[in-house]
Amino acid sequence: MKSGDKSAYIGVGSNIDPGDNIPRALDLLSKRAAVRATSTFYRTRPIGGRDQPEYRNGVWRIETPVAPHLLKSGILRDIERILKRRRSADTYASRTIDLDLLLCDDAVIHDRNLVIPDPDIYRRQFVAAGIFELDPGLRLPDSKIGIRTVLDRLNQSPLRPDETLTLTLRRMVESLQAGGGNATQAELWRREYDTVKGIQLGYTDSEPAAVTALRSVIRRNALSPPKTILDIGCGQGRIGLHLAKEGYRVIGLDVVASAVRKFARTAKAKGLESNVSILVGDMRARWDLPDHSVDCALAITVMDNLMTVRSRRHFVGELRRVLSPDGLFMVECYSEDDGYYGRLLRESNRGSGIVTDPNNGMRFMIYSDRELIDLLAADFRLVHRENAHWRGVKYNQWYARSSVIWAFQRTGCR
Repeated sequence: MKSGDKSAYIGVGSNIDPGDNIPRALDLLSKRAAVRATSTFYRTRPIGGRDQPEYRNGVWRIETPVAPHLLKSGILRDIERILKRRRSADTYASRTIDLDLLLCDDAVIHDRNLVIPDPDIYRRQFVAAGIFELDPGLRLPDSKIGIRTVLDRLNQSPLRPDETLTLTLRRMVESLQAGGGNATQAELWRREYDTVKGIQLGYTDSEPAAVTALRSVIRRNALSPPKTILDIGCGQGRIGLHLAKEGYRVIGLDVVASAVRKFARTAKAKGLESNVSILVGDMRARWDLPDHSVDCALAITVMDNLMTVRSRRHFVGELRRVLSPDGLFMVECYSEDDGYYGRLLRESNRGSGIVTDPNNGMRFMIYSDRELIDLLAADFRLVHRENAHWRGVKYNQWYARSSVIWAFQRTGCR
């Protein structure tokens, strides 16, 4: 914790599109304070048996130099305003987001604008449970009662965790803990391309599994071969050059300018420059391509780098925009069985699906089938899935490597 910072606990609730509004609130808060941890989020019923959607409630711990009154009236209320929270005389009306300052260090404040510790800590089981999860040894500064004792007194019925929302929020927090998530990841990739031998990241004569899988998907599903393929995160052309050799027009997109320049130089050296064009750009920003301009898009060990809900949704939105109707999307991600990243995932024991490579600081998300299919379900149908296995050297040691390749087809234009 920085000198002068305070540790604060924020109570969070929503029953209007909570799966979207709560992650958005966390994203907004992270730009104003250091978000350190999230509790489990629970499904809770409306007070008084009201005819409303169920709530999602939990607790975040943050660090901030901002004084308690300004934290509540400035930062938290501003986020509620951005997310269109409407306050009325009805205290229990449905809301897009509710952010309450529960605790701020050892402060005890009781005036007309702020009461902390928040009385709901003593009244609401899910509030006490969230604080207890984040700091089991905490003692409330007004009563000196331990949070465990408070929770025991409120332990009336089993709480109902929302595991999907909780996992999403934990991934976001873990990404923030890395010091900026994907912006840092881009810098690490630049370093990786500049220091690792090209044979590991660039073109080799051996055909990549994704190219073989693409050919198989087209044949098995009786699809028309694509004319234009977008290689997202193309790097130095490990995949794209093989596709250009087969006569496809390949557009390579990557955030690392030195990598795509090498892609272009290799294409020229092999007489493939007429089949290759390159774009330097961040997949988290708008892609510099017209709508419905590509027949197929590939993301080969690329979506592993999207750490936040917002970045994944943006990626799918851009994918939907640039793909033609009935266009094909193929994605490959490392699996939980991978001898290198799978081991790191098990050792991390974080339950978030995010691993950090201790050799280079890079971070990867390990997707389950359900997570990826749910992410694409609104606009794509799954047409192919296969496991890829190979033996590979990483940091001078052999590993049994494993990934999953999925192919999806656009279900129509919107």
